[in-house]
Amino acid sequence: MKISVRGCIFDVVDGQPDFASQFPNSQATQDALQAAYDAGDWEPYEPPQAEPELLPPDWPAFRLALLQSESFRTWSETLPATWREDLKMAALVANAEALQATYDHCKTLNLPGHVAASGWQQIATEHRIPVKF
Repeated sequence: MKISVRGCIFDVVDGQPDFASQFPNSQATQDALQAAYDAGDWEPYEPPQAEPELLPPDWPAFRLALLQSESFRTWSETLPATWREDLKMAALVANAEALQATYDHCKTLNLPGHVAASGWQQIATEHRIPVKF
């Protein structure tokens, strides 16, 4: 078991904190830490938990899911061919900034419905793509 006393971490050996292992040449420091411990000025030490590793964006699955979305196909077919190509290329090269900028421009030409955009956002979120529809 480990404990924290005044911001320092110590092992507990035979029911007592081992202050001497970190301060072997300073009896005054050991005494001060022991006094703090005896006064209840300590807490169990819990090592920091490692952050769960974030999964990277899954661009292939995102592209496939969008292509399978009838509302996305229908909406994108109303766009000029050059803008459809720009949307496709931004997704193919996994460039979230370009995809966002192109989508933002395309929606000024043809605003998708709220339900459709919500569905596309769900696809982006599910595949960890940092784009807002």
